[in-house]
Amino acid sequence: MGEGQQMTTIASELDLQAIAAALHVLDVHFDALNKGDEKSLLDTLHFPHYRFSTKGVRVWENGDTYLADFHKRTDPGWAYSRWDYRNIVSGSADKVHIDGQFSRFDREDRCLASYRTLWIVTRIDGRWAAAVRSSFAG
Repeated sequence: MGEGQQMTTIASELDLQAIAAALHVLDVHFDALNKGDEKSLLDTLHFPHYRFSTKGVRVWENGDTYLADFHKRTDPGWAYSRWDYRNIVSGSADKVHIDGQFSRFDREDRCLASYRTLWIVTRIDGRWAAAVRSSFAG
């Protein structure tokens, strides 16, 4: 194996570790959101945190109102959300772009709405969390 091939293999392994870490952030985020676990939810985000939506750009400098803001903007009757799919767009050792779709459900497991989304999950100071996301949700 040539030196260049070895470097590619090492980079690929780092990318796979980064992808696994980023997907874990998304899993924990929805689990915490569904449970109303604010501390765990905030641990999945870097601050300032940026969200692009159909209503514009929102920046949270800290997590003080993050969960309350979610409840204000979510669908009436929302009980939980889950990922429909997640596709890796690109990744490096410290950043992963994820294209996906999630759905929101009521207590009777009826789908209220589904939304396309793009998340950018980064490792800053050794911690993986979402830095930016864009969604077609309001």
